[in-house]
Amino acid sequence: MLLFIGPILKQAIANQQKSFRNKIFRIADMGSSFGPNCLANMQFMVEAIRKHERLEHASQKKATNGGICRLHLQAFFCDLPSNDFNTLFLQHHKEYSHFHEEGGCFTAAVAGSVHGRLFPPFSLHLVFSSSCLHWLSNIPRLILIEEAPEWNKGKIWVDGPLSNEAAGRAYAEQWNKDFVMFLISRFEEMAQHGLMFLRYLAEIDVMEAISSGGKIIYINGVLDQKDLDTFNLPLYFPNRREITSALKSAPNLRIQYFEVMTEDVGDKYWRKFMEDPEEGAKKMTDFYKSGLWNVIEAHIGSRKCETIFERCENLLKEDLKGQSSKDSYWIYPWSSYAILQLIKDA
Repeated sequence: MLLFIGPILKQAIANQQKSFRNKIFRIADMGSSFGPNCLANMQFMVEAIRKHERLEHASQKKATNGGICRLHLQAFFCDLPSNDFNTLFLQHHKEYSHFHEEGGCFTAAVAGSVHGRLFPPFSLHLVFSSSCLHWLSNIPRLILIEEAPEWNKGKIWVDGPLSNEAAGRAYAEQWNKDFVMFLISRFEEMAQHGLMFLRYLAEIDVMEAISSGGKIIYINGVLDQKDLDTFNLPLYFPNRREITSALKSAPNLRIQYFEVMTEDVGDKYWRKFMEDPEEGAKKMTDFYKSGLWNVIEAHIGSRKCETIFERCENLLKEDLKGQSSKDSYWIYPWSSYAILQLIKDA
């Protein structure tokens, strides 16, 4: 996603660096996960800071020690204790050893929920989060109670117009509670003039393939009705109004930039895989599995989980074979997202 958010993020960092005078700069990636994207994101931010520092030194003719930068960076990867931090740091030391060059960038893991405090007060200068804040801390309790109007019978999440209104409201309220707690926690942890740069999925319906795959294997006898009725994905994609409303709970964070963007990512990246239905279906299924496997497996077990994704791949393959345009909305669903920059002024 750096292809789309990179220029905005780079400019935000440059603007912040113009007034930054400390010798230690701390970056925290909230909900980092452990895949290659989190390392690429951190590398991008480190390089943006270093580039600005070199330009500033050159313009002021203050380069010392052969032009080595003097700003010391600390980079924190933050996620739940179940995150595979070992894989993250093995990859980090294998491919990103240059983090420690040019004055030092010291990395560490922080295990805990981003919906609460993780750092001491006034300690962070740049808070970054990408593809994390649509995850809920918990499934709303009433969703699983059969007698409640919020009961989400036969569905795995609140997929827009296909869900009942009460279930949708319960998910929206849980997201609001989680996001407000995230903002309050980060406000306490950020230093004065700290920057928060958030990117998260918004205003989309994305689970057609997974939902259909689950229902079809239920009909075929692999899942039982209880499997479907008691499982819900802890995801919610807020709209602009919901985001704006939540921000009112953190009035001391100034909005520097806020935009809900839609990119035709399929044209820019995924389309090249879609001419071959076999390859396209496998690529897209692997994409779904990377984000959803753990939460589905925990509910129904690995065998049933594998069957769902096999059926998902078959559905994608059939859809691709039957299309001339290759534009099904769930071939690449993650195309609408919010970018939010917040500044702590006091």
